[in-house]
Amino acid sequence: MANLDGTDIVHGERLLAQRSVGWKLVCSAWVLMVGVGFVFFSVLGWIWGAMLSRSRTMWHFTLMWGVLYGFAAYAMERLNDGTDLGVVIFLVIWMGSIAHAAYLSRGVLRARAVALAKDQGWRATAAQTAAPVPPPPPQPQMPTIPLPDGVRSQREDLRD
Repeated sequence: MANLDGTDIVHGERLLAQRSVGWKLVCSAWVLMVGVGFVFFSVLGWIWGAMLSRSRTMWHFTLMWGVLYGFAAYAMERLNDGTDLGVVIFLVIWMGSIAHAAYLSRGVLRARAVALAKDQGWRATAAQTAAPVPPPPPQPQMPTIPLPDGVRSQREDLRD
């Protein structure tokens, strides 16, 4: 299964697990902006989420919600014939946007973690994923052969 940016979800989850809770909260603040802002700030929240994820799919969702918010503003302006149909359309689109942003928030976090790992040049190598190799057992101390009197020990160069 692929993430928003086309990467493996398991790889993204592994990278995301290494991040702090504070980092996750800061990177998820775009969802709050979508929920708190009416139309304009909601679109800014979607833009912020798309910039964080660096995903073409997320930019498509941003464009889709921008068009729907434009339609909601148009409906509120044109459908004021004594009914609240324009307001209902606006609220449905706004609530749908909030629900969609909440649904995508984990994917944006994964995509952000993968993007930052690519920026840092992190690559999982076989040495990093393999089990650690235990150090070799200690070797017994070798006995020294006493030298005849007057012969100096030469520890650095042992060539014949």
